[in-house]
Amino acid sequence: MNTRVINDFNPTERPRWKNRATFVTALIGNAIGVGNVYRFPYLTFKHDGVSFLLAYLWVLVVAGIPLVILELTLGQKMQRGSAGAMRGIVPRLAGFGWVASFCGFVTSMVYNVVLGMCLVYLVQSGSQPWSAKNFNHTRPLGCQTAAMTPTPAEEVYLYLNVTKLYGSDSCAAFQEGDESRFAGGLFLANVLCWVFMAASLAFGPKVIELKALLTVPLRFILLIVFVIDFAGLNSEAKGDGQSWYLGGKRLPLPTQGGEGGVEYRAYDAAVAGQLFSDAYQQVFFSIGVCYGTLFAYGSYNPPRQPVISAAFIVGFVDTLFSFIAGFGVWGGIGYLQAHGKIAYSQNNSIGLLFVAMPAAAVESGHTGIFGLLCFTLWMAGIDSAVGFVQSGVTNTIDATGWKRHWVALGICTAGIILSSVFTSNYGWVLFDMVEHYISNYILLGVGICQCVAVGWIFEREETASKCEEHRKSMRALAVLFWVPVLVISFYASFAFP
Repeated sequence: MNTRVINDFNPTERPRWKNRATFVTALIGNAIGVGNVYRFPYLTFKHDGVSFLLAYLWVLVVAGIPLVILELTLGQKMQRGSAGAMRGIVPRLAGFGWVASFCGFVTSMVYNVVLGMCLVYLVQSGSQPWSAKNFNHTRPLGCQTAAMTPTPAEEVYLYLNVTKLYGSDSCAAFQEGDESRFAGGLFLANVLCWVFMAASLAFGPKVIELKALLTVPLRFILLIVFVIDFAGLNSEAKGDGQSWYLGGKRLPLPTQGGEGGVEYRAYDAAVAGQLFSDAYQQVFFSIGVCYGTLFAYGSYNPPRQPVISAAFIVGFVDTLFSFIAGFGVWGGIGYLQAHGKIAYSQNNSIGLLFVAMPAAAVESGHTGIFGLLCFTLWMAGIDSAVGFVQSGVTNTIDATGWKRHWVALGICTAGIILSSVFTSNYGWVLFDMVEHYISNYILLGVGICQCVAVGWIFEREETASKCEEHRKSMRALAVLFWVPVLVISFYASFAFP
């Protein structure tokens, strides 16, 4: 088997990072995105705080960081993106590299919708059209029924005005047979995100590293400003937001009942069973493994540059950002609950960011801080979105030799067209489904394939050809490893349904 580096290009023409520091900063910029603020804090709360944090750190160390090292190293050695690097092991494995790029591209379509929402709320943060004072007098009759009256104005505004999921007549979520509705403002914001991405991708590592050097420190500064403000609101109101975040106290539900007249959010076996599944999804999503991004970033390094320390730095800086962000987000939740605002009881990550946070800003009058948060998320998210698409751009250039700016323009144009589906009421229904199948199934398959390819196939023939004892030991090792793994996995699927 031939596993040599593919040499059908001139290495001197490949773009390079300026130095190791800019490379590490670019990796951090790629890792820190919207999910650190709207997804990590929610999952920490969902799994009673410290339990999720420990599971997340465990997955980060045993799977996340090793996969970062694997992808960066293989990209460097082969001087190729994910498809070319996997082809360098076995030609037939190139398809898995393209699948990783496909995952990154599809994820970017969903991700850019969230970034578009950040832009919409940033532009409107001064006028606050979602506040009850401004929104209720324009609230459609269908949203003024007895069933909808308790729903926070911020929640109705999100799904009625921003995403168009609700219809104005019924104020109900989209159902099959309903008239299609298009969110024009969200689409324009989405297009703007793709334009920024195309500009970054067209110029390659030089622009990506420059943006990261400017924005990574700024993200931390702006995040700390947000955390100090919203955590301060929680303290002033004597709220319990930090205790809910870290699992010290149970979250009371808006409905009354149960012992002492208060009903608490339950943490049952079904939720507990999702702990490690959620941890794996968040680690892979946050640090960007299995999307092909790190193959591309590694390929812009010299072939022998050390990457182990870079992988650990990226993993733990990304986790630190997420952990800090949680104090601000749950400070806002605690403040809302202490003031008797039902918006605190959001049960999904989108609601946490675009219902609870603007509600806390309206109630406290700190709308400028919420606008600052939206800007921070958009600024951080653009770098992550660029990373998701970078894999496809690099693979296409490696395979065809086309000019980078034309490839970037073509892929981003396709992204604009395809992601427009998610800016309609029926597309919003697909939003969670697409993310679910990418995160739970396809990424897992890509990750397993990468590990098997590097651990069991890479340079196998060269190793076995050294002597007969080497060949026999490799066969024995394969039997001793794979037979127990397959047998245990088969029976475990019945033992733990």
